[in-house]
Amino acid sequence: MKDSFICIDELIVKYLAAEVNSDEIAFLDAWLKESAENELYFEESKKLFEVIANFSYNISFDVNAAWEKVRARIRDTG
Repeated sequence: MKDSFICIDELIVKYLAAEVNSDEIAFLDAWLKESAENELYFEESKKLFEVIANFSYNISFDVNAAWEKVRARIRDTG
């Protein structure tokens, strides 16, 4: 079963996104019990996942203004 998981990071993300099956949960639980470093890595990954999940930004882009800049550059170089 261990060879079926390419990357622990992928499994952690699947777990945090609630997209894992019971075999994956069992594998992750066993991995966490292997060492304190694994537990710390998981907790740090969890914090990062939460920051990313809560991150939002608003980008507003004025397409018409951008095209006007392009047209002006074309006129200036032509």
